[in-house]
Amino acid sequence: MAAHVDLPVAGGGGDDRLSDLPEGIIELVLSFLPAEDAVSSSLISRRWRGAWAHAAALNLSDARHQQQGRFLAFAHAVLARYGARDIPALNVAIGCASSLGPRSGTGAAWLREAMERVVGSISVSVTTPGPMDQPLVLPRRLRATSISLTLSGVLYENGELVLPEQPCEAAAAFGSLVELNVSRARLQGGGSLGEFLSSCCPQLRLLRLCRVSDGRHRHVPWPMALRMDQLEELELYGIESFSELQVVAANLRVLVVRHCFHYSLAQWDTDTAVQISAPRLQNITWLGGLPRRLSFLTDCRCVQRLALAFKSYEFDGRGVPGAGQCNAIAGNVSRCQTSQCLH
Repeated sequence: MAAHVDLPVAGGGGDDRLSDLPEGIIELVLSFLPAEDAVSSSLISRRWRGAWAHAAALNLSDARHQQQGRFLAFAHAVLARYGARDIPALNVAIGCASSLGPRSGTGAAWLREAMERVVGSISVSVTTPGPMDQPLVLPRRLRATSISLTLSGVLYENGELVLPEQPCEAAAAFGSLVELNVSRARLQGGGSLGEFLSSCCPQLRLLRLCRVSDGRHRHVPWPMALRMDQLEELELYGIESFSELQVVAANLRVLVVRHCFHYSLAQWDTDTAVQISAPRLQNITWLGGLPRRLSFLTDCRCVQRLALAFKSYEFDGRGVPGAGQCNAIAGNVSRCQTSQCLH
């Protein structure tokens, strides 16, 4: 059972210098403080009494709550006492797996409920020394405009991120989301990542995926198809298990792909492909391995900058045809940096 937590209550009133601060300054200051310090500010001055409950951001961390159950009790108390249903910004840092909550099928229910209240930005960072006790289950609907998720044990594989099974009114499920960053997550549940993003995030403009894996295709290459009209910037890093990447994005300006195609001897005959339809693409950065088939460079007539540093593999007399396609387009770009490493 979680321990009971009493939040500080201000002492006697009285005039003081802090009470003369302009309206809104107090809440702004508190938005930069850890929740423990923000709550304790109620003891400073009569005007600071309860001001933390109207701060522009809640910053929750278990760094000061190492005893079993203390962080959960504190987090529940803070969220219950926050002065409004809507939370402008939520920042959560977890260093102990038990801080996510007891092992159950609910998947860190307290955190999911807190995320549902956010109307601005969400940042969740889980860096536990061991594996996460349970997955983070995304709500079926979020109102946040920006989400950043990092889920990893320091010495273990990526933490599990469970996608919604069947979001209600898919087009509006994450209808306000403009920016999404996901790092070191192992996807579970629901449909494919591409289907989820394409159907539930219609306003997404910036997408960054770093070392994301698909737990439903363990040790097997998996495809991702994105159809997103508003997407302007796509960055992919360290996703070595892609079998196919398809992107249809009329407004895409920036494409960054770093180390996303890796060939082992066991995967040498895997047919990897990249197909991108992005007529407004201006900036391309490609570092690392290439897929066997590229189908987008010759259609990008607006490209102004092309940075290439790729590996061209050869094995048993066979190479990766994509390398030749990259070299062919390089001469038609105003600013191009190219380097090739042959293995």
